[in-house]
Amino acid sequence: MQNFTPFKTDNVNHKILNFSNNNLTGDWIVFKDWNQATCVEAENDSIVWVGTRVGLVRWNVVNNTYSLYDEDEGLKYTYINDLKFDKTGNLWIATMGGIVKYTNGHFYDYDSITSNICSDYFNVIEIDSMNNLFLVIKDIYGLQVLVIAVY
Repeated sequence: MQNFTPFKTDNVNHKILNFSNNNLTGDWIVFKDWNQATCVEAENDSIVWVGTRVGLVRWNVVNNTYSLYDEDEGLKYTYINDLKFDKTGNLWIATMGGIVKYTNGHFYDYDSITSNICSDYFNVIEIDSMNNLFLVIKDIYGLQVLVIAVY
């Protein structure tokens, strides 16, 4: 599978992709130099979060405005592998340094040192209909799944 890079890396030809038909045309938009997206998660019809190798982008697609989140904004682990919203509106972030929960404008970090979790590198997050959080780790021991009930 090839890496998907939705953002053009120069500041000359900005394009925003239009997926409403089978034609991938539109305008690019550049978020700083954060050009290597790793995942995308919609919060609602107007807010899209994009995980990158250097942090998060919160993009309001209706107003065409965005916010950037990295260490300066309290995001301790910035290499983002996956993003998912739970049923209560918390954003869960799988990173190379641990799991991060974003709620009410704050980041909460969970790693093998500060929490009782088996790894710091998480590949995938899934949340089921009962709001259970499934954290997938692929490491030298194989595939591991950690299940956490979120209330």
